[in-house]
Amino acid sequence: MAKEKKVPKRVLVCAAWPYVHAVPHLGNVIPFFSADVLARYYRLKNYEVEFVSGSDQHGAAMEFEAKKLGITPQQLVDKNHAIVEKFNKDWGISFTNYSKTTHPAHKQFVTDFYKHVYDKGFIEIRDETLPYCPECEQFLPDRYVTGKCPFCGNDKCVGNQCDECGRVLDPMQLIEPKCSQCGTTPKTKETKTGYFLLSKFLDDLKRYVKEKKPLWQPRVVNFTERWFEEGLNDRPITRNLKWGIPCPFPGLEDKSIYVWAEAVLGYCSTVMMRDKFRQFWENQIEHSYFCLGKDNIPFHTIIFPALLMAHGDINVPDIIVSNEYIGFEGKQFSKTRGVGIWLD
Repeated sequence: MAKEKKVPKRVLVCAAWPYVHAVPHLGNVIPFFSADVLARYYRLKNYEVEFVSGSDQHGAAMEFEAKKLGITPQQLVDKNHAIVEKFNKDWGISFTNYSKTTHPAHKQFVTDFYKHVYDKGFIEIRDETLPYCPECEQFLPDRYVTGKCPFCGNDKCVGNQCDECGRVLDPMQLIEPKCSQCGTTPKTKETKTGYFLLSKFLDDLKRYVKEKKPLWQPRVVNFTERWFEEGLNDRPITRNLKWGIPCPFPGLEDKSIYVWAEAVLGYCSTVMMRDKFRQFWENQIEHSYFCLGKDNIPFHTIIFPALLMAHGDINVPDIIVSNEYIGFEGKQFSKTRGVGIWLD
């Protein structure tokens, strides 16, 4: 009788990457504490543990905030990254690697990853109509557009996601949109955009969620299944930004990879930096844990798994550990709105 193959005593623990366009607040680092408990627990049980995270440093918010402060995006993210690193040291968070998305190894991993996904036919170049500010003379990335959420009516909504109802948005969906830099009502203008063909993975994702459902909290399941109910649309994966990882798709070299599409790959690049990628991302391990706030659930249960499926030969996330939003004086924590208890 053949012996059952023994799974190596390895566990991967990942904490969501704080977006450092501003000093992070307590809500951004609660996943650090959840993940640190898991990492320490498995070390006590003599498991080999990789515990990773990092600072999410690219995107429109960095450009916007740096412009307001009269500094470069690099100066902004370096300052806020140092604040998080000091917090980790002061609180003894036991990361094996706390990195950043501006790290050269991360940039190379993302570039190689998306070249491979493009070559497999899962990226499509489309003509797209995007908000354009005639006053600022530029296309407006999602976070440069503010307005009212079409689903819950939140009138302080930015163009990528509503902080109140958690829905991921397109800036064109906002009611009464305004350029967040000058207040002008944006016009629309055509450009070319790379799209990830998320819709092709609907059946695979439904099978994946059904398998993982017993391991997930009810809110994780509910958030994820709501996406299925609303339909999986292909997702834009490039942006008209300079501050980001250059796009490797033919004809789109002047654009950057959309921040959501490259930051999630940091869970992979941080492990690769330690020469442990094969052991923890390609080979079978006992568990992988992903600790995050509930607004990040669909990125980890739908978009990230679909990207890994598109690439092939990489493990998909296992257990998602989500915390609720945190409030202060009756308002939800938000770096964008300046509500929170800050790390500094």
